[in-house]
Amino acid sequence: MLETLLAPYPALQIVLSTSWVEVLGFEAARDSLPLSTLRARLNDSTFNSEGDRVQTWRGIPRGQQVRRHVKQHGIKNRLALDDMRDGFEGAEGHWVHCQHGVGLGDKDVQRLFASRLKLMFEQRDSLSFIDSLIPERPA
Repeated sequence: MLETLLAPYPALQIVLSTSWVEVLGFEAARDSLPLSTLRARLNDSTFNSEGDRVQTWRGIPRGQQVRRHVKQHGIKNRLALDDMRDGFEGAEGHWVHCQHGVGLGDKDVQRLFASRLKLMFEQRDSLSFIDSLIPERPA
């Protein structure tokens, strides 16, 4: 389902925010994704095994882990899909909550995720189009 939802957005990349990375390591967590197309989109994780202490990391709410990664890497467009709620307060437009054990198996979650992706990419494309209509100022 995730592959289908992401298909219209070939430039979209995935960042893992999961305890799998701290337990298994990035490569093993990446390789556990069932499809090569999803693995190819995966470019990072919010857990940094070289810089993050596991005990400290586990004490940070998931939403704050995501926000920290976004800030550190200057990410402008983002959308988190998570079954945890902690730390996502105030970032609801950048987060889709799903039920533990159900995830994207829930049709309502699929629809919300798809609509947020579409809005995110349409806004970016609309801004690019608007920018192309505005003439540059003379130097």
